[in-house]
Amino acid sequence: MSVAFLGAVVAPDIDGNVDFDPRTPLSLTPRAARRELCFTGGTVRFTDQDIELEDIQATIDGEGTLTAMNGNISLEEWQPVDVDVTLFARDLQFRIPKELELSVHLNNFRVVGGIEGLDIGGQVEVADGRYVLKFDPVLDALRPNRSTDTESSIFENIPLLGNAKLEIGLVTRAFFVDNNIAKLELNGELDIRGTPLKPDIDGLIHVVQGSFKFQGIRARFERTTGSVRFSRGLEFPVQSPYLSIASESDYRGTDGQDHLVKLAILGPISKLDVDLSTAAGLNKIQTLQLILSGRTPEAVREALLGDEAVSSRGADFDNQSTVQSNNLINQFTKDIASDVFALIIEDRLRAATKLDVARLQVGTASIGFRGEKLLTQSLKFIGEIERSLNGWNWNVQGQYRFTDKAGIEAGYLRKYFDDEADEDDEQFRIRGTYRGYWIP
Repeated sequence: MSVAFLGAVVAPDIDGNVDFDPRTPLSLTPRAARRELCFTGGTVRFTDQDIELEDIQATIDGEGTLTAMNGNISLEEWQPVDVDVTLFARDLQFRIPKELELSVHLNNFRVVGGIEGLDIGGQVEVADGRYVLKFDPVLDALRPNRSTDTESSIFENIPLLGNAKLEIGLVTRAFFVDNNIAKLELNGELDIRGTPLKPDIDGLIHVVQGSFKFQGIRARFERTTGSVRFSRGLEFPVQSPYLSIASESDYRGTDGQDHLVKLAILGPISKLDVDLSTAAGLNKIQTLQLILSGRTPEAVREALLGDEAVSSRGADFDNQSTVQSNNLINQFTKDIASDVFALIIEDRLRAATKLDVARLQVGTASIGFRGEKLLTQSLKFIGEIERSLNGWNWNVQGQYRFTDKAGIEAGYLRKYFDDEADEDDEQFRIRGTYRGYWIP
């Protein structure tokens, strides 16, 4: 480092330069930026009227790297009046606590302007991004839980940056939604205008794949497609982006019947509309009842009333109705209790057993365990064991899918009764399955 002072003492001419060396880096923490800058290479030449930057290199908070910064800054009374700086950077970190985490690369990023305003342009690549904001777990009131942290950003602390005019192209190759309801992978391109404090964004982000799992609901939606569209002129993030996402779940009810359940998520993040339906034509309320209780509305009515006409039951009606009601209450209790246990210990059970599904099922008159393991994309094994007041039930089956529509299932069922008057039951079964649509 060298500095020369020439001329009058009260207003000297200043001429100097600073050379940065990786062996003796210079670390600074600007108050407004609140980040440590550790300069490791390049040269700064300066006078009282001009600052020249040549191949400046630095690390930022020990994570990001400024690989090259070049340009000139003209000064007037030590205030920047003309700025023209170009920089390249890798792995810069940007975070909104409990909401957004980004690691970005800057390519040919240029800042031009002066004290009256700046223009910022260039290319930004999202190397790794995660949207982690948690949502209300209730399906019909899907709303983001906003962070209460009030830490201000660099754009608020430096108005010249916060009010700069943007012309930025953003490309994301690896962006993920990873919160309490969704695991999604996205990519796409955006055109960003406006200012850092009030961005105006246009572009489309594609949902590549992912899944949804809502608390208290057994169905896991795993076949997911859709898009996230940003529209210029709409307020971010209140009106834009607009989500249009569809997902499907192969859900098996407690009666063993398979259902294709469809989930649709539409609207801006601040006001999402969630819809449910099935391929068989159940509406939102009916589908919600299905994935909460494990039974369709028709199955619930049949369990309560039976299939026979009231007049044909005679004096046995009261006894049959009582038995059916007790069985239904036991099944509903089991469904609700298993969801409660799932929230508490299901993750630990899956980790201990290495199963895809490990669920403890508790009813008013029974306790059991259900396990599922996907061995390949096409082959799945399912096992259930239940101890009731009457005895033991064992049910093991394998499922093989040839295509999305066709498959084959094989199973073994064994029932042991404590009362010798009851006859034990043992069954082997095999069947082909085909899912399609028939329109009369």
